[in-house]
Amino acid sequence: MTNLSDLLPAGAASKQLSFTADGAIASGQTVALQTAGTVKAVGNFAAAVGSAQQYHASRVNLNAAAYDSNANKVLIIYNSDTSGDNGLYGVVGTVSGTSISYGTPVVVESGQFYDITNAVFDSSNNKIVFGYRTGTSSGVKMVVATISGTTVSFGSATSVEAASTENGTAIGYDVASGKIVVVYKAAANNQYVTGVVGTISGTSISFGTPTVIASDNNSIGHAVVYDPVVQKTVVAFKSGDYANAAVSTISGTSISFGSSTVLNNSINVQDAITGAYHSAENKIVFQIEDSSNDAHAIVCSVSGTSVTAESITEIIDNGIYGGAQNSLRPVMQYDPDRKKLVFFYVDKSYKVQALTLSLSGTSITVDGTSEIEGTVNSGTLGVTYDTSADKHIVAHAVGYASAAANTFTPAFTNVSSFLGIADAAISNAASGNITMKGGVAINSQLLPQTYSASLGSEAMFLNNRRIEYTAVTYDTTNDKVIVAYADPDSGSGVGMAAVGTVSGTSISWGTPVQFSSSRPYYIGAAFEATEGKVVLAYRDSGNSNYGYSVVGTVSGTSISFGTPVEWMGAATVDMAVVAIGSSKVVVLGNNNSALYGKVGTVSGTSISFGSAASGFGDGLLTSAVYDSNAGKVVVAYRDQGNSNYGTACVLTISGTSISLGTEVVFNSGNTQDTIATAFDPDRNEVGIFWQSTEINDAGYSNAGTVSGTSISFPTGASPFTATSGVEVQNISATYATNSNQYIVVFEDRTDSGKGKYVIGTSDGASASPSINFTTAANFDSGNTDFISSVYDPDQNTTVITYKDESNSGYGTAIGLQMVGATTNFTIGSTYYVQDDGTLSTTSSSVTAGKAIANTTLLLKG
Repeated sequence: MTNLSDLLPAGAASKQLSFTADGAIASGQTVALQTAGTVKAVGNFAAAVGSAQQYHASRVNLNAAAYDSNANKVLIIYNSDTSGDNGLYGVVGTVSGTSISYGTPVVVESGQFYDITNAVFDSSNNKIVFGYRTGTSSGVKMVVATISGTTVSFGSATSVEAASTENGTAIGYDVASGKIVVVYKAAANNQYVTGVVGTISGTSISFGTPTVIASDNNSIGHAVVYDPVVQKTVVAFKSGDYANAAVSTISGTSISFGSSTVLNNSINVQDAITGAYHSAENKIVFQIEDSSNDAHAIVCSVSGTSVTAESITEIIDNGIYGGAQNSLRPVMQYDPDRKKLVFFYVDKSYKVQALTLSLSGTSITVDGTSEIEGTVNSGTLGVTYDTSADKHIVAHAVGYASAAANTFTPAFTNVSSFLGIADAAISNAASGNITMKGGVAINSQLLPQTYSASLGSEAMFLNNRRIEYTAVTYDTTNDKVIVAYADPDSGSGVGMAAVGTVSGTSISWGTPVQFSSSRPYYIGAAFEATEGKVVLAYRDSGNSNYGYSVVGTVSGTSISFGTPVEWMGAATVDMAVVAIGSSKVVVLGNNNSALYGKVGTVSGTSISFGSAASGFGDGLLTSAVYDSNAGKVVVAYRDQGNSNYGTACVLTISGTSISLGTEVVFNSGNTQDTIATAFDPDRNEVGIFWQSTEINDAGYSNAGTVSGTSISFPTGASPFTATSGVEVQNISATYATNSNQYIVVFEDRTDSGKGKYVIGTSDGASASPSINFTTAANFDSGNTDFISSVYDPDQNTTVITYKDESNSGYGTAIGLQMVGATTNFTIGSTYYVQDDGTLSTTSSSVTAGKAIANTTLLLKG
């Protein structure tokens, strides 16, 4: 019998196109198409809030924002409310990753302002339009903005209506006609809800004849949403206490409206209405706020000049504080890459929140809420979506002191945008082939391997002697592991190091060599690859307990050391060493309950240090790791000055100087004893592992993502031990690149101090918990202490070093290797794409295709 795959002609695995990768993509990885035309691995992704980027250093009351897709820039309009600096300004923002840089602010008009509309981009003229009022008795003026590079210029302001208007004017862009639609209350005509067409010419805007939408003067806030399928602009407003909507038709400079529809006749609308078009479901969703400050979402469809309300869902219960009258206007926005609606609002605690909503047919589901800013107190929100950066931009006041903007990405799975399967691994920003739907994917890596842990035999690196304070590192030049430790039984104690050779899970050790003539404590170790040297840092008990560092050179199975150098002229504990490339390492330690760091430059067998950096917390129990993606060092510690909370700080290195980023709490509870860190290059996240005294001394973890000079964490934490009955100490962690998993080792104090390990698999730092762990297993069934670990990538083995208390405290090592077997398809079975991007026969909403050979999938197309 012939397999179907054997009948395929050469090149039948075509239906391939080359795409640019957004993030690293593995061979056999399912990928999703993004609106920018790039592809991203299918998976679960965390909600991510970028750090606040300040654009004004004093109080701001009003904000609006729009994205110019022609210039690839964001324009933020804001009102400075500082004595001597009243004025309306515009500033151009450039988004890069999760950071925003700004040009020089430009004045629109000086004075005090009482209202600002939303801002919209006119793609036919490549202009941004917004409006404002200069006083309670003035009408709305509209201004055309032109972006050039990182600056903006403004045309002359044109009044929509000279008579006074109230808050709540809204504008939109009608793509089919290339016109601006303005909805407002016409003071010259009984405050009726009115619409008018704006036409841009150069840097000016002119208006046609106003048209009454509803003979009602009770309207407050309005929403203007364009439906690209029917090519009409739909407006929503309050009339007779209820939410209404009408469909517009534009002809030249004139606008007419179909009959208005009551969207719901049971909820009295309290304040502003906002809305957005959901392109995946071809629906318009309006948000209304009721008299109890509950928020509701109304799903609508449009046909001709009629609008029909199809469902209504409460999305916030007594939490919104964001109507037009109090100038805390909410905004609803569509995320095209994630096919989600995001509702931005100010809650009753004056925090800016982002509520993510899913729409399926006419059914709305609340996915979750993310806090953008915690101290707003005043000011409208300026919100837009940067399609190139794939980020929502949220501009807001920061208390009464300043104004800033954050980037925001909602939590999501992009499985619904499944495009195909990667033919081979593609690096971030590189191009590679994707076998698309309808093609034939032939790849032995289409199904993930199932890994299990394999332990080798114990190998002592110091026979017949006790050891203390181990540290272990991996020499990439010589393919060796180096363990450093204190030998307390040699006179008054000395510092020793041994070179280990790893073969599979077996380890053999060379003869130990002395690096310190006095007893060392709190040893840290790293390998500096540029110079090909091992760098140790330690507390030297023979030199006033000062911090010392020494450089080691590996040769065969031995190591030699240069002269120790004092790096901290004070009693020092909790040492960590991190190699950062370019012949440099960062050495960290604690002196007098404060964390210090220095950059060390390695030259031959010597090391010299720059000035000390301090100020990042009353820290203890330091662990640090290098984020090679961000080019930053992340240090994790117990902050005694902040209730012993677990805290992380991003360090930026320039020459021999260290600058400190924002301190970020990863555990808002008492964090004790040991902290471990490991970097995951597959997901570009930093895993942090700690003991929580808040929850029975159990082991917990979280995975943070570095952006600029800060790090963000998903809400909550993942336990890597049972939450009760397990007390962990001596935690150490590595990341195994062959299986893409964390290996966490620790001492289980509630089980006779046994040495144990767990395997952690990250889901890409999506919703909490972000790392899932196996059940703890023993790497040593006796009492253990001073545990360290390092990953040997050449052997795919984690080397664990420790003091074996059950064997007279001797220095011992053991190898742990993640091994797996290639998984084959079941021929004839249908496979589905799961939310995390894996393929399985478990039914899901996205069908991948049918297996026609063990490693061949005919993709549905």
